[in-house]
Amino acid sequence: MLMGVTTYKILNFRLYNCKIKIKYMAQQAGLINFTGTLNGLTGYKREGKYFVRSKSSITKERIYNDPAFLGTRQMADRKKITSPITAKCYHLLPKKLKKHGLFGKMSAEADRLFTAGFTQIEILGSLYIKFYPCKPL
Repeated sequence: MLMGVTTYKILNFRLYNCKIKIKYMAQQAGLINFTGTLNGLTGYKREGKYFVRSKSSITKERIYNDPAFLGTRQMADRKKITSPITAKCYHLLPKKLKKHGLFGKMSAEADRLFTAGFTQIEILGSLYIKFYPCKPL
């Protein structure tokens, strides 16, 4: 019980292939639910339900400065360039073709092309050719 107003469901665990899999996230239950961090717990809302997890030990400063996060920073720099390109191409697609996971596939292709040295215009053209249908729907 946190400050006398919120209780939490107990995590249910299942053993599968000697690994612990979480069946349910810790869900907030009670009259008052919170988002943000309070007493080492982080509350958040997803799909209309409130959940809680322990506060992360990783800080923004550590991600910006620690050599262990160099790959994370490099990927963020690539995404800063390729995500707008992917979004432009994705919005050109007909609604019938927009399915779950397609944006991620397009983004991965854009990242691959950018890493290979293609320019932004070449990436946009390549995505358009690869993902836009040749025939009318």
